[in-house]
Amino acid sequence: TKDSSCMKVPQDSAHRDRCSHPTTIILHKSQSSQATLMPQEHRMFMTEAYSAATCFKMLQDMNSADPFHLKYIIKKIKNMAHGSPKLVMETIHDYFIDNPEISSRHKFRL
Repeated sequence: TKDSSCMKVPQDSAHRDRCSHPTTIILHKSQSSQATLMPQEHRMFMTEAYSAATCFKMLQDMNSADPFHLKYIIKKIKNMAHGSPKLVMETIHDYFIDNPEISSRHKFRL
């Protein structure tokens, strides 16, 4: 907001100098500035969670997939790994830890 006294004609030179120079605002890192980052961080977290869930679901689908569908699933996982290799590797690792009965054929393909 602008100071209404700056809109009036100044009476002396000290008053005129004070109104003619804009105030410099220095931003400091604070909780209020961090709060503005939260929606972006939340969106990134949700995107990663969605990708991990999608990858995990594809890994689950491998158990009951026919050969054609299995090839499609592996292709999708490979494509996902090009964009987020760490996420896919962590998801695969977690999946195999939780499901030790997975056949070695599927482990080899991945």
